Amino acid sequence: MQEFTPLEYIKIDIASNFGLDKETWDSRLEWFAENEPKLEQMVLEAEEPALFFAGVEAYRKAERGQPIKYPISLDATASGAQILALLAGCERSAVLSNVIDSGDRLDFYSEITKLINQYADNDVKISRKDAKDAIMPSFYGSTKAPKDVFGEGALYEIFQKIMSIASPGIWNLNSMFLALWDSAALEYAWVMPDNFHAKFKVKQNVQHNFTFLGMINTVTIPENRPIENGKALGANIIHSLDGMVVRELTARCNYNAKHISKLRKWALSNVRNISKHRSKDKTLRRLLINARYSQYYPVRMLSYIDKHNIGLVDRTELLEMLNSLPIKPFEILSIHDCFRVHPNYANDLRKQYNIILSKLAQSDMLNFIVNQLGNKLPIHIPNRENLAKAAIQADYALS
Repeated sequence: MQEFTPLEYIKIDIASNFGLDKETWDSRLEWFAENEPKLEQMVLEAEEPALFFAGVEAYRKAERGQPIKYPISLDATASGAQILALLAGCERSAVLSNVIDSGDRLDFYSEITKLINQYADNDVKISRKDAKDAIMPSFYGSTKAPKDVFGEGALYEIFQKIMSIASPGIWNLNSMFLALWDSAALEYAWVMPDNFHAKFKVKQNVQHNFTFLGMINTVTIPENRPIENGKALGANIIHSLDGMVVRELTARCNYNAKHISKLRKWALSNVRNISKHRSKDKTLRRLLINARYSQYYPVRMLSYIDKHNIGLVDRTELLEMLNSLPIKPFEILSIHDCFRVHPNYANDLRKQYNIILSKLAQSDMLNFIVNQLGNKLPIHIPNRENLAKAAIQADYALS
């Protein structure tokens, strides 16, 4: 993973807010060098003028050696596709979503758009925006969204073929999510490794007639009723994992330094206490059970370990988790898959995000979740050892 100085991250942030967020690091830095003398005159040209202006102000202060509090922004490049690629063990999808480096900063939606236009008739040109409106819903079983963009003829067939070739693992995973749907279910619920509970009710739009001033009117109300062929399961599973990634990243970066210091001391000592009856012991044991079945050890469990129950935890696993944390804790602000952080800690943020991606690749997360939904037959997933190694070094997973 390529690393940068705090000042370079401010330069990158300024270029990103101008509109170069999908360019490589080097391209953004080169753009900044070319335009540095006239940045103040370019505010109204920026895609994000307020953030661009704030970044320029912060850069000028930092250049003078003054302290700044301005947080730069780093976005996941298609976080949903990243998670789907890791669950499916799909290396092609991982390349397109920058989990595996290609030597460039790829944009998932632009790459698919290029392929569609390459195979379509010369007089048809699909925009990235339209393609994006079709691609992500299609990953969750939607046929309506892509048909709204491509119609129901040859262009739609080209879209389906491109998706199955460019992103085969995710495309197959989509079919599995659809097959898991229970036409009699009123709700779905599952527990994440960090013990957060995900639930959604199945709702169907029902029309009701009513009479007002002698006229019959109709109102449509979503009601908790089963649906024959629902398509919400895949999207909600991925959203629940998206949320877990944010929680894990926040806990990894903004940890309690005093507590972690004590944990490291106890982990290296002969303390082997196994208290089981306190509230925190029960929560820790629940998290350890989740970790065993999901093969994902959530960093949240560190908050529940102390000298009285440390014997419940595998010492090697605990030390590995502690040693994977950044040297110093720091605050982050997350807005879905956009993370804002002081430029001093941007390298650490990217490393922690990559660690989470790598651990997802090593986990059995897919079986852990779908087993809770009634699927008792294990889903075969390709070996993802190479994917886990590549994710640690990903240069543009967050960019």
